[in-house]
Amino acid sequence: MLIITACLNAETKEAKLKRMFVTAMKNNSTAPNFVVINVVDLKTNERKDLCSDGTGLSYVLHLDSQTLDINKLNYTNYGIPIFKLRTDKAIEQIRFHDYNTAIVDSIIHNTDNSLINEILRQSKQDGNSKLLEINTLKFKEKYFEHYLYMNGIPTYRDCESGYTVIDRNN
Repeated sequence: MLIITACLNAETKEAKLKRMFVTAMKNNSTAPNFVVINVVDLKTNERKDLCSDGTGLSYVLHLDSQTLDINKLNYTNYGIPIFKLRTDKAIEQIRFHDYNTAIVDSIIHNTDNSLINEILRQSKQDGNSKLLEINTLKFKEKYFEHYLYMNGIPTYRDCESGYTVIDRNN
């Protein structure tokens, strides 16, 4: 019974991440949602998961002469869309070689779930979270947003304050 429950939870998380991505890419506002994507550098075949915002991803695809067709995306087995990039401009713009996945791994291994619960509580109560602000500033380059996304918490960059906030509509 435990194995079946674990499989159902994994499927639920995968479906939620796919839904979060689709919702984020439909947001064409000045407050773009953050997304986690799996990028493949076709010149080296190196691949990694990284965090971007929807507007930035759209621009990268434009640089690579690609269009986003939500219905034709391929996903990793954990619900992250895969993008194969050919051009140096696109690879550079998405900061592929600068994105340090070890930082995300460190956040995953060193962050207690109580922090997420407190961020969600503050966000629900006050509309924003000081803890979220502190951690997104502490881990620049969208690393903390990456962590939240993988935990099923959609975020976006507020167009007025510039801070990361929880997307309570997603």
